[in-house]
Amino acid sequence: MNLEDLPVEVVEHRLPEEERVCQSSRRSFA
Repeated sequence: MNLEDLPVEVVEHRLPEEERVCQSSRRSFA
């Protein structure tokens, strides 16, 4: 699924969530 296909509201809501997941993953791997 492309972010471009989603409404801006959904994209803006998802991005911080994915950022948080990436940060927590990096923390557990570090």
